[in-house]
Amino acid sequence: MPPSITARPTFPSIGVSPTFSWTTEPGAFSRWSVVNAAGAVVGPIDTPVTAAELPSLADGPYTFQVIQIDAAGNVSAATTEGFTPAPGDDAQATFLASLPKQNALRLTPKAGTTLPTLRPVLRWKKGPRGTKLYNLQIFQVTKRKNSAKPKVTKVLSRFPRARQFRPPTKGLKPGTCYVWRVWPYTGTAFTTRPVGVSNFCVASKTVLRKKALAAAARKKAAQRRAAIARARR
Repeated sequence: MPPSITARPTFPSIGVSPTFSWTTEPGAFSRWSVVNAAGAVVGPIDTPVTAAELPSLADGPYTFQVIQIDAAGNVSAATTEGFTPAPGDDAQATFLASLPKQNALRLTPKAGTTLPTLRPVLRWKKGPRGTKLYNLQIFQVTKRKNSAKPKVTKVLSRFPRARQFRPPTKGLKPGTCYVWRVWPYTGTAFTTRPVGVSNFCVASKTVLRKKALAAAARKKAAQRRAAIARARR
């Protein structure tokens, strides 16, 4: 039986990654791709989850297609659905490109990434010799109407000794973009320049909920397989 699409992206997809979701049989994995008149432009991608976040695409019509492959290796017919990214998505790309960046390659995740989690692991390169700890600062970026300059508000400041940090529960909001930077402390003073400045967005509530449901389904399937294996011993 082919997969059944349960959710599709809406355009323009401001602040979130455009996402397709679908259902499969228990124990099956999916293979999805995006094609246009010239052929495949994304994928095929095999995945155990039932959702796919689409990358930025040029203007024009596309087709999303997905198949499922069950535990016995049987391949279903493809489910397809056409879509056309809206020109408004260019505004979001322009907005992300305008956010502050400085030595962003020294920070992870990559600048401009939309993350399907409220608690991403933020990592950075080592500071100069003698660095004792770091000051991590996260700023919420709020769009304003009529192309006014976005409002930037500091929402978190911490002093980790390690070179990674996971924001606390309820520290970030769905469908929101952030700028973050890391300053090294050498034991006597903070450096005049940060390790780097970068930015990211958090996916919408819908995407976060789907990810949580997919994770719960994978856990349940793993428990079922373990129970079957124990019963066969």
